[in-house]
Amino acid sequence: QFVMNGLRFGAYQILDNAGVTRGDDGRVLFLRSVAAGGLTGCVSAWIGNPLFVVKTRLQAQSSSPQLIVGEQHKYRSFLDGLCKIYQSHGMKGLWKGGYASVV
Repeated sequence: QFVMNGLRFGAYQILDNAGVTRGDDGRVLFLRSVAAGGLTGCVSAWIGNPLFVVKTRLQAQSSSPQLIVGEQHKYRSFLDGLCKIYQSHGMKGLWKGGYASVV
């Protein structure tokens, strides 16, 4: 969340400082603000998706055989998860579900 929100708010502020969200008179324009917010939200969701994939898989891990649901991924740490996903699925695996997070 930190990465995605940091990117989203930071990128939006850069667009706002550049005057993208404001008219010639300096007032905030609603449609431009919505477009800038949507664009920065999509970009941050796409960039942060690999972190979200690993976080979700780590949270879904279960040490109890009675609680196991679906496919289990045995990652020792966050970095181990990133490495194992990359080794088994390549870069494409890190962005699994990325389209859905952008839409």
